[in-house]
Amino acid sequence: MSTAKTRLVGFICFVIALTFFSLPLRSEEAASGAAPANTKQDDIAPTPTPSSFNSPSRLPQPPTSGESVLRIKTPLTKYPDTKKKPSQNDGPLKISRILDGNDMKPKAKPPEPAPRVEPKPVTPVQPASAMPKAKPVASAKPSDDIHLLVAGKTQRSQLVELWGEPASQSIVDGRTLLVFNTAGFERAEATFQNDTLETLFLVLKQPSPADQVRQQLKIVESEGAKVHDEFGVLLGLVYPERGALFSYAPQERQFLVESVVIQRPTAEAFLIRAKGYQADRIEAKLADLNTAVKLESFNAAAWHEIAILQRRLGQMPDALSAAQTAATGVGAKPEYRLTRALIQAEMGQYDDALNVTKAIAENVALPKEVRARAYCQWGDLVARGPSEDVRSALAHHQLSIKLAAEEIRNPLDEVRRAAKLILVDAHLAVATDLAAGQWQNRELTVPKWVDSTDAFVANLIDKEGFSRELELARLQKAIAAYNYFESEFDTTESVDAILSVGRQLLSQTSDPSYQTVIEWEMSQALIQAATIEQNRGEFDDAMRIARETAALLEHATQTRQLSISDRMTLGNFYFRVGAAQVVSKGDHDEAIRWYADAEKQFKHSDIKNVAFGQRGEALASMAVSYWETGRHQQGLDLTEQGANLLKQGVDAGENQLDSLIAPYANLVTMYESQGNATKQAEYAGKLAKLPQPASESTPRR
Repeated sequence: MSTAKTRLVGFICFVIALTFFSLPLRSEEAASGAAPANTKQDDIAPTPTPSSFNSPSRLPQPPTSGESVLRIKTPLTKYPDTKKKPSQNDGPLKISRILDGNDMKPKAKPPEPAPRVEPKPVTPVQPASAMPKAKPVASAKPSDDIHLLVAGKTQRSQLVELWGEPASQSIVDGRTLLVFNTAGFERAEATFQNDTLETLFLVLKQPSPADQVRQQLKIVESEGAKVHDEFGVLLGLVYPERGALFSYAPQERQFLVESVVIQRPTAEAFLIRAKGYQADRIEAKLADLNTAVKLESFNAAAWHEIAILQRRLGQMPDALSAAQTAATGVGAKPEYRLTRALIQAEMGQYDDALNVTKAIAENVALPKEVRARAYCQWGDLVARGPSEDVRSALAHHQLSIKLAAEEIRNPLDEVRRAAKLILVDAHLAVATDLAAGQWQNRELTVPKWVDSTDAFVANLIDKEGFSRELELARLQKAIAAYNYFESEFDTTESVDAILSVGRQLLSQTSDPSYQTVIEWEMSQALIQAATIEQNRGEFDDAMRIARETAALLEHATQTRQLSISDRMTLGNFYFRVGAAQVVSKGDHDEAIRWYADAEKQFKHSDIKNVAFGQRGEALASMAVSYWETGRHQQGLDLTEQGANLLKQGVDAGENQLDSLIAPYANLVTMYESQGNATKQAEYAGKLAKLPQPASESTPRR
């Protein structure tokens, strides 16, 4: 091979290898360099596909009284407000990312008889262009023995025994570079550190199919993964366990392998494969990610992926720990701190989560899609947090839409896809903001904002390769929006879609973890639908949906570590279904069967410091069914527990003093029936001090 050709091949392989192991990082202080799409403030630019995605041009006007937000219903997935814990330092991270591997790429010097090659920190090593070309070794052995060569284990003497003496050798940054003329390859280069093989670089005689190269190298135990550049161009394949990189020939359109690099297994290779798995392979993803962090303990990207998966699995303490490592690890990005803040909010660390999210949203030096995600999360926090400030949430969600819309045509895959996902979330969030506050014409505007997400969900699934589980997430949030106000929304079509999509996803996977995730997500959407049907008075439909939901929850909660929000959601669900049995049929026995599950959630120690009034009212109401069915002691105990929680709620400002009237009146009646005059007098005295006296003498719901 001529010197010029050798240099050309070496340069091409250098570029591809550098792309594999030096995926671009974005500094928190650097603004996005992508050109924004040409959009207006109130309209979202069309997608790159024929489908368009237009947000409603006008928001509903607030009531003429000037009060834009009146009474707001408490959502089932409201963020808990618990005692604030010490926050972590969330300043800009200055740690540079550590590249996997120690291989170097030589830089040619001016021609000399025996030139020294200066290194450049990339994989793999190439000889200097002016190095005298040695004569081929006639006794080179066939390449069938190449599977015996293992980076980090094979010794120089073993390689020489297999392939004979090298055609040339040089020293590059303390490493020995040997060039062989071995049968089956145009060129074979081996780099040694202390006589131990570090990197093997092979140039095929002609581009070949990947399967053929795998057979030649006997790489059969490792599952390959596609490697793309930041624009989505397919560059080659990686086999993490073997540490093998197959580089496609750039001039070939048949995706033929041109060269191979074999080195020690790296965290980056396992991370590439983990991120390339289909959504329904959660356990395979976690296995590769755990291997990645074993190889590189502070790999921020790997820890971030672990945190996302653990959150979906309901392993919240582990998810928070992983998110914390991601936010402070090597290669940390501001997006990782947003994920940590989201998990903190769901675990009750609301103030810390809000402060971090706000700081990222207002940092104008950050890329638009990052700020858009932060603004969307900021809006969610203030809408679902203790303040329930829907008006502020609406402003944040609108700004999120504006920023994300400018990036939906970005040529970078990661940026474009993130922007589209944000637009879906932000539009559904706006629908919820409008539904939660008493805005004018919300019956007309909420459906428009919900329907406006159809095009992007379809685009993400059809064009960007997302799983259909995105449809489940959209349906859950859409139905939840209708739960905030009385409407004529019929959930039949949505419920059918939830069951259809969910069952299809479940039938296509054998991954137990993914099955529990889908069952949980289906149940959360169905809970919202059952509540709507109950509010509409359609108790038969509500019970049909509730039974489907309960069956899903029975399996989905077996391995899930329920968060505070999860427990409140499930407690409300079981309580409302039980109450529907009393209201529609007067069936206290059936109600108690549902109340038993509600009681487990409402009395769990994890939520002892949240939602005093809401839990107290539920317990006091459930107590009536126990009393009516002759289980007097249980009814009495639950009523007292409910009354105590309601009193704490009054002290905390969660509910009004008159919320104590019903449980105190019931306790007077209960103790009177048991002949306990002391307790009867105690609660009669408390009842007399309330603003309005109780008029009923029997236990009330």
